[in-house]
Amino acid sequence: MKLSKGYDTEQADLQEEQTQLQKNIQQEEKQTVNVERFLAVVMKYTDLTELTPEILHEFIDKIIVHAPDKSSGRRLQEIEIIYNHIGVFDHSKVTLWKGKAV
Repeated sequence: MKLSKGYDTEQADLQEEQTQLQKNIQQEEKQTVNVERFLAVVMKYTDLTELTPEILHEFIDKIIVHAPDKSSGRRLQEIEIIYNHIGVFDHSKVTLWKGKAV
């Protein structure tokens, strides 16, 4: 009885772990597809001479500009760029000094 109960518990734990691993694999596969889509857009514009609104719309989903922080005596403003297909690629911070990015 004790061995059977231990076996049942172990089997349930392993099934739960298998389910979680399958979810992880699906997420990784989806992310791979999204990266491939993003790279296809990048390859489309390898010889870019002019940045147009249409091109920006293909690359960027949205841009979030946070309120400036002046607590350090300098104006610091956080900007998030959310790309199509891959989401947040680089969580950038831009420091503005007298209206110019530094």
